This record gives sequence, C-alpha cells and structure tokens, in this order.
Amino acid sequence: MKAIAQPFIHTVLLPLSCFTLFLCLPSNSQAQQLTWEAFLESLADERTDLSEEQEASWDAFLEEIEQQHENPVELNRATRDDLRTLYFLSEEQIEAILNYRAEFGPILTMGEFLLIEEIDWDTRQLLYLFAYVEPPLPTSRRPFFSNTVRHEGNARIDIPLYQREGWPWQRGVANQWRWNTTWNKFQAGIRAETDAGEYMFNHRIKGWDSMGGYAMASQIGWLHTAIVGDYKLHFGEGVALSNAFQVGKTGLGNWRTTKGVRPHRSADEINYMRGAAVSIQPSKQWLLTAFYSIRQLDATVRADNTVQTIAKSGLHRSAHELEQRHALTSQATGAHVTWENGPWRMGATGLYQYYDHLLTRGQALYRQIYPEGYRFGVLSADYSYRRYPLNIHGETARSLSASGGAWGTCNQLSWRMGAGIQLSVVQRFYGMQYFSPYANSFVENGEVRNESGVCILFDANRIGPFSISTFADFFYSPWPRYTMTRQSRGGEGMLQARWAPSPTSTSLTLRYQVKSKERSDRRYWSHRMRATVEKQLTPIWLLRASALYHLYAMPNSDGLLKHSTGMAANILARYAPT
Repeated sequence: MKAIAQPFIHTVLLPLSCFTLFLCLPSNSQAQQLTWEAFLESLADERTDLSEEQEASWDAFLEEIEQQHENPVELNRATRDDLRTLYFLSEEQIEAILNYRAEFGPILTMGEFLLIEEIDWDTRQLLYLFAYVEPPLPTSRRPFFSNTVRHEGNARIDIPLYQREGWPWQRGVANQWRWNTTWNKFQAGIRAETDAGEYMFNHRIKGWDSMGGYAMASQIGWLHTAIVGDYKLHFGEGVALSNAFQVGKTGLGNWRTTKGVRPHRSADEINYMRGAAVSIQPSKQWLLTAFYSIRQLDATVRADNTVQTIAKSGLHRSAHELEQRHALTSQATGAHVTWENGPWRMGATGLYQYYDHLLTRGQALYRQIYPEGYRFGVLSADYSYRRYPLNIHGETARSLSASGGAWGTCNQLSWRMGAGIQLSVVQRFYGMQYFSPYANSFVENGEVRNESGVCILFDANRIGPFSISTFADFFYSPWPRYTMTRQSRGGEGMLQARWAPSPTSTSLTLRYQVKSKERSDRRYWSHRMRATVEKQLTPIWLLRASALYHLYAMPNSDGLLKHSTGMAANILARYAPT
C-alpha cells in the first residue's frame, strides 16, 4: 500500500494542492462566456470515463456536434423539431422556450434567457455555442428564397514522422476531406477518408477508402425532409432503429438524441444508411417517414458461402481486411409514423432487413443466441408524455426472424424536483435472441441483446454553491457473454460534486467512479478518481489543474487480486481573447 500511496502523493496530490492554494487568491475577473475550445476540453474530460464500447464511436460524435456548432439554430424561427436537434435541451426547456416566444414575442437578445427559469446558467452557455437570435423580418418582407449560399470545407492530413515495418512511407498518411453547401432549404455535401495503412488509387481501391455524399431538401410545404445519399435515422429510444451516438451514463448521458432523418457528414464508416429517405408532414400532429438503404458491408465469407461475423472496424490495411471489404450486401427498408398532440407523442416503426449471404451462429457458446438467416424484421412502438414535473418516454420492440424472435424495451421516467434538479430512472430489457441490425440504445455491453438492468440518475445543477451529479446502474446478462461460460451481472456508480460560488469564481470538481463487472468467469473492479480546479484570472486567461487516479483489480489464475494503478496530473493555462 505504501508503494501506491507515495507516488500518488508526489504525482497527483502535491502539485494539485499547491495549485489549489494559488487559485484561492482573490481575483477581479469578469463573467466569461464559454468558448468552443473550453467546451471541447470539457468533452475530453468526459472521454476518460467512457467504456471501451463507447470509445469506438466517440470521434463520430465529436464531428456531429462540430456540425451543430458550425450550423447554429436560429431560435426565433426554430420549430419544436429544430430545438430537439440541440442535444443538451430537455423537453421541459424546449417547452419553456416555445411558451416564452408565444407569450412575449420574438427573443431579441440571448440575455433574455435569464428570464426563463428552466434555462440554467450552464445551458445558457451552451446556447451561445449552438444557437443565436435574429429579430424576424415582417412577413411581407420575408423572402421565400435568398441568394445567400454557404460553403463549408474541412481537410485533415496526418503525416507520420516514422515508417512502420512492412509499409511504404506513404501508406502511413491518413487524410479526411469534407465539403458542405447550404442554400435556403437545400443542402448537399461530399466526404472522403483514408485511414493510416489503407490504400489509395491503386488496383485494390479506386480512390479513397471511404467516400460518400448527400443532397437534402427540407421544410417545403408538406415535405418535412427528403434526402438522397448517406443519411442517419433515429426513432424512439433506438431499440429498433438508430444510427445516432449513445454516450451512456456519464454527464453527457442526459443529452437527448436528435430524432428523425438527418444527413451523414462525419467520417464514421459504420453507422449510417445509404439510399433515400423522405418525411412528410400532412398536419401539425402527424409525421410520416419512409426509407430504403443498400450498402456493402465488411464480412468474412466462409467456404460454404455463409457469414458469421460482420466486421465493424472500417479498416482495410491487411490482406485479410481487404478480403472482407464490401463482401456482404445489406438492404433495409422501413417506415415510421409519429403522432404528437400536446403532452403526448406516439410512434411506430417497421423495419425489414435482407443480407445476400446466410448469417450463421458458429459453435462458440456465446454465439448460440445470435440470429440465423437472410431476412430479419423488427416492429416497435414508442411513446412519450411530458407534463411538469414528469417526463416519461420509452420504446418496446419485437424482432422477427426464421430462427426466432424476442422482445426488447427501454423506458425512462424523469421527475423535476425543482429548477435544475432532476431524478431519472432508466429500465431496459433486451431478450437473449432480440436482434435489430440498427439498434443503438441504452446498454452496458455494446449490443442491444441479452441484457436487463436499471439505472438511477440524479442531477442538481445548483444547490447553493454546489452542483451534484450521480448515478447507480445494475445490469444482468442471463446468457454467457464473450469470454464467459455462465450468466453474469455487474454494477457501476458515479458521484460528482462541483463547488463554484459563482460562474466567475474559483471552482473545484471532484469525481469518483466505481465499476464491477465479470470477464473470463472472474470479477474485476475499477476505481477512478479525478479532481479539477479552475480559476478565471482575467476575462482572457484561465488556469486549470487536474489530477487523475485509477485503480484496477483483476483476479489472476490463482484467484488473488492483481492490482494496477495509473496516475496523472496536469496544469493548463488557456488564453481566449473575446
């Protein structure tokens, strides 16, 4: 224990405590608006608490919110659906903004959000990054079309300073290219990407490794959205169909996911549809969506022309990965209908999936609940009811296949106990043989299958000078997962407390996270502790110190606990002129 404590004191506690004393000195700093760079830094802190399964799609999530930042929502013309694209707004906050506009007219400045009780300080800071206000023109002067055309381009090239053995130097270069154009109610974009180690413009790959694009029209009469090319869908809780990013249980876990159809503009090579989708809105209450997608997926086709595993890395570097590339054709079609009236929202989804090779289970024990066949289907119903202080929403689905089907459901109840104080309970149950190829919902083990659990979350944005966020999650898998020979269960908990007497004063954030899970028929524990101190010295200078301590305990072959630890500390000075 002494061997662990001594480096912990010297590496983490000593520099942090010294810096904390310095930050407690008085300051005459003024209120500082949250900058985009500071927001990305806070997301980097959240990333350290993600699971292995969530890490895979984190970059796609960052690209999505970057698109939101580059295309902010105009709050005076925004519909309810437009406001729902802002991930951090709750349904209660959306309702409060719409009610304020209806009662007092157009919002003239962002400062008016101080008058809306439901919009707390943290939310106002995020609104500056993802939205703006513009006093509307009189109807007689508002043109249906404008000559304003907006172009956005992004390019990234990663050049290694070393050469990997067996690769020519140029194969180590990675690059991404993206271009989007917006004109009135029309959008279009193209993208291309090649990862390090992948081929370009040769006999194996004609062009970039991953290429795509889209063209979209929206809000034209009954036409809500029409898109051709690459797009994403999300309905209900994602139990039946979702290409959206799901963060999980940490601070970002309360962010909502945009529902409906939207373009795919990120470098994510897995989570999207390719084809066409259209949504029509014949009345204020009804929204009808239909879609079709055909894609070439990566898979290993066996000698008997069957497929056991669909590859999801998106990498094509080795001979085996190149052999998997575009080996499986996937076709999907379906529809969704939504009815919304007052506090009620109801929806139904139907999905039909066809593969051109037979999916088989193989011989491994954990795979005996996997689907078999060419054709699969899913039917689901989703709902939501919001009336202060309650917000209830969920989805229940039934999967269909020749080898059998199962039920899947995810439901959440949130109770607003006051301004900025919320208690939530999330329940999920996914049957052992439940299968939807596009399911992406609240889950611990990465797949929406063979899992049940309950998660309790509590958030208090402001109790005096304190902010508190905590959750406790308990999960269970009745069938053996990968590396297991029996059923498994586990739990995870987190407590975060933040002390900040005012938005401009010194702040201290402490977080403790613990997780217990089974792997290879043995239980392991993970403890993570983090402390962060911030001080705004002047309106343009910010100092931050943070420290992280991680303890990992895993039984070895003798049944004894084997401990490993990790420690880190850093001090950051950020210059952000207004």
